[in-house]
Amino acid sequence: MEVCQFYGAVQAAKALPQRVKLPPAPKAPEPPSGIAAGAADVLGIETAHQQALKAHAEAMRQWRQTVKDLCQQNAAAWEQLKAY
Repeated sequence: MEVCQFYGAVQAAKALPQRVKLPPAPKAPEPPSGIAAGAADVLGIETAHQQALKAHAEAMRQWRQTVKDLCQQNAAAWEQLKAY
């Protein structure tokens, strides 16, 4: 490796972007308890818990996409660094 290439790599390493921290995953809602939880299933009523589960599933989908995007950004930064 030539000296100028070495110093170019050193300068590039100084300008490395910070690795992003992954956001925590959304927490799942607590399951319902008591006699009302079983009655809602029998009667076919959509409960607040079922709505919370649907909202959690959507939040997880968005979280997975965010994590995927952040991992791709990190990989692209690493590939750019390896190019030096």
